Amino acid sequence: MKLEEASNIALEWFTSNMMQANADKFQCILISRTEVEKFELQLKDTTITAERDVKLLGIFIDSKLNFEKHVSTICKKSSNQVKAMFRLPRVLSVECKMNMYRSFIASNFMYCSLIWHLCGKTSTRKVEGI
Repeated sequence: MKLEEASNIALEWFTSNMMQANADKFQCILISRTEVEKFELQLKDTTITAERDVKLLGIFIDSKLNFEKHVSTICKKSSNQVKAMFRLPRVLSVECKMNMYRSFIASNFMYCSLIWHLCGKTSTRKVEGI
């Protein structure tokens, strides 16, 4: 398999250049519209199994690129943050609440939104300039 061969060559390069790659942290995902049979890569002493979704730089990427898990995760996280803010209605001023909203809640939806915002079945509209 070419992917295994290329990956093992890369791992050898790391070793020969006195660098260490942590194969335990490697992830594999196959992008496909249909379900794919079990897929594994054998890299040196580590077997990497393809997952339905992986987390990369804080974004959940799934095998169908519909980002349902990512959107669900940030909605749940934001909901919990709003609930926590509402537990202190008399302690926090409106200005303080707005600062907390901008800093913690809105940032959940802004982080890498260009990647996931226009994906999936519900996003069929065209965006000018993209």
